[in-house]
Amino acid sequence: MAIEHDNFILTNKQYDSGIALDEYNDKYSIVSAYLNKDGQVALKWVFQQKWDKEAKKSVPGKNMPLKIELGTREEAVETLKDLLRMLGWSEDVPTGQPDGDLPF
Repeated sequence: MAIEHDNFILTNKQYDSGIALDEYNDKYSIVSAYLNKDGQVALKWVFQQKWDKEAKKSVPGKNMPLKIELGTREEAVETLKDLLRMLGWSEDVPTGQPDGDLPF
């Protein structure tokens, strides 16, 4: 799964890590990512934990990207607006996109 630099936001310069916007089957998500040694955007992967009832302990599940699902394009826009509002953003403030179109 390749992530383009245009879809990556560097949030931690010390560790070259940040977030990336990913789209798969018309569903968008924010994915934890970093710049690898070659300067390419790479995803951070995690193992799901599953509960083994017989052993009464958690066991590793499948490996998958660490992500937050946002939904369709329209749902993603509304979700991100809600998140911005939680951070004190107001829709009355100009966004730099006068036509309302998103830059991706």
